[in-house]
Amino acid sequence: MTIAYAALHAHLRYRHEDTGLYVAAFADGRMFFSRFQPRLYDRQARPIPTREVLPGSYVNISYAIERGLKMMEAVQLVEEPAEISPFDPILDDGHL
Repeated sequence: MTIAYAALHAHLRYRHEDTGLYVAAFADGRMFFSRFQPRLYDRQARPIPTREVLPGSYVNISYAIERGLKMMEAVQLVEEPAEISPFDPILDDGHL
């Protein structure tokens, strides 16, 4: 699933107020919530330190449904978006 917005490293803030929730929203409109910071894993399913997950990242979510809400338990970071460089590549013409 492709992330549209994620608040996994810090609580979601709404109108400058802390909601006390961690959130992952996807490009297709699905949303997942958690009252506790979800564990973050790399593509080999190894734990990694919690950090910001950028929009465009591809992730898997482990979750449970509680009272109709999809509650996150863990997030696997499968692929991050490629960073677009502001520079053009310099071709090696053999003189460098």
